[in-house]
This record gives sequence, C-alpha cells and structure tokens, in this order.
Amino acid sequence: MEIHTTRQVADRLGATPQAVAAWIRQGKFPNAYKLDPEGQTSPYRIPESDVIAFEKKRHPSAQD
Repeated sequence: MEIHTTRQVADRLGATPQAVAAWIRQGKFPNAYKLDPEGQTSPYRIPESDVIAFEKKRHPSAQD
C-alpha cells in the first residue's frame, strides 16, 4: 500500500498542506493517520486509496 505525506497530496491536488490537513480533520481522507497518535504536531500519512477516492469525488467526470 502506497502512503503519502500531506505535502505530496497537496502537490498532487494543487492545494496546500494546510488544506489537506483540514480535509483530514473533516473526514475526507478516512484512513489517514498520524505517525504518533498522541502527538499534537505529528505528521499525517494518507493512503493512496484515500487520495484516489478523494480525486474521484472532486472530479466525478474523470473516470479511469
């Protein structure tokens, strides 16, 4: 399973890492997780499957 950082996802989606983090908090990447669940500043990791699902919802006409 491929895993991405918020920076990688932001670059891919044309957004900022802060926007990606906000989307994670909103539940748009349901399988995203923090490297240290107890750490306030721990970085998020986002599975490729979540990114693909987000892209499909964001651009429903883009079919693979």
